Amino acid sequence: MSRERIENEDTQEIEVRAAEGGARKHQMYQLFVLGQLMNKPMHGYLLRDILSNMLGPFRHMSWGALYPLIRQLLRNGWIELDTGCDVDLQSEANARQRKRYRITESGKERFRAMMQEPDEYSVDTPEFFTIKLINFGHISPELRLAILQHYLGYLRMVDNHAQMQQRLKESYSGKDMRYVLRAVYYRLSCIQAELQWVEQEIARVTDEVRQATE
Repeated sequence: MSRERIENEDTQEIEVRAAEGGARKHQMYQLFVLGQLMNKPMHGYLLRDILSNMLGPFRHMSWGALYPLIRQLLRNGWIELDTGCDVDLQSEANARQRKRYRITESGKERFRAMMQEPDEYSVDTPEFFTIKLINFGHISPELRLAILQHYLGYLRMVDNHAQMQQRLKESYSGKDMRYVLRAVYYRLSCIQAELQWVEQEIARVTDEVRQATE
């Protein structure tokens, strides 16, 4: 196989993965917006602020990403303008930011379907789980349990990988590689702390489900 062909195939694979990653992000943000509107009607700027606060200080959703998403949700009939609110029409930008949106019945169905669908394990799985977690108040304990167990499977997969890296510590011998091993230990401790939290939450929700059926 020629070098040029290999480079072309590598480029195509990178483009496919980038497209898949973009689609997952789009789904994740879609679920976030629908979930927030399950609580109450909201302005676009408030949706953006909540998502930015949730994702941390270094991750922000731009207006250029939020408003095309809102327009798509409007076209699909999953959200609609809340006409009961006042809109400041002094400028186009101000009017766009002051519009308030509410979820429709079909939007609620879309939200429930997305909550029920397990996401494919990827680099975005922790953020997807976080968005589902903040929406636990809108779903049954049984579905909460299924989501927690699905995320537990992801954490165990990551933990197994870190454990394997730890067992290969002989490969990291030497002064120059000692911090590679310390990084592995650090990653492992973070995963195990998260595993403990999820397992405790699974036990709590399992008790909740059992009590509801007694």
